Amino acid sequence: MATDTALETFPTFPNFFGLTFLMNFILIYVVIFVVALLFISAYFSPGAIGMAKELWQKKISLRTMHEYGKYFYWRFLGVSILLALITIGIYAVLIGISSLPFFITRQPVWLLLLILGILIAFFLVLFFILAPLCLVAENLGIRRSISRSCQIVRKNYFSLLGLVILFMLMMGGAGMITNIIPFTGWIGSLASLLVFQPVLTIALMLFVLDRMQGKKLR
Repeated sequence: MATDTALETFPTFPNFFGLTFLMNFILIYVVIFVVALLFISAYFSPGAIGMAKELWQKKISLRTMHEYGKYFYWRFLGVSILLALITIGIYAVLIGISSLPFFITRQPVWLLLLILGILIAFFLVLFFILAPLCLVAENLGIRRSISRSCQIVRKNYFSLLGLVILFMLMMGGAGMITNIIPFTGWIGSLASLLVFQPVLTIALMLFVLDRMQGKKLR
């Protein structure tokens, strides 16, 4: 009887090992993908921001993409990594603290506190969102660009919040529409990558340049 029980439970070990291997593989893949995305974005994002800056100055050239990408590469990569760590830290701390009552009591009502923690984290992260654009727009260092972002956002918080929410709703709406229609989900992803994100970059850059003129920083 004991032997039969042991034989029945034995096949679970390969399955457990396979599941663990799959989860580790997915985790490694995600880490590699995010790191690769940071390195690639550090070249193309300054170029896109530089072109948005030239658009403000009524001139634009495709050479700007390469020139800005090459000039700001390492600083942009540094500020991107630092902002990723700051964002993860803020969300980890606030979600960890706000979720404690729920995990201790198992009462669904405490989920409201968890949602509140996520919202507070989002509102705090917003202070750093302009750092990469300030870095390129004013040719700043990493620490100074983060400080400048906090300064601009503090003076224009609700204007920026409205702009970000508007684009989030637009991207979410496009994603919902394409997901409803069969075989068109990739269109929403493509539109987000090629339309909404570049337009958001331009809008945020124009926002920064407008505030740099001192209209709302004085």
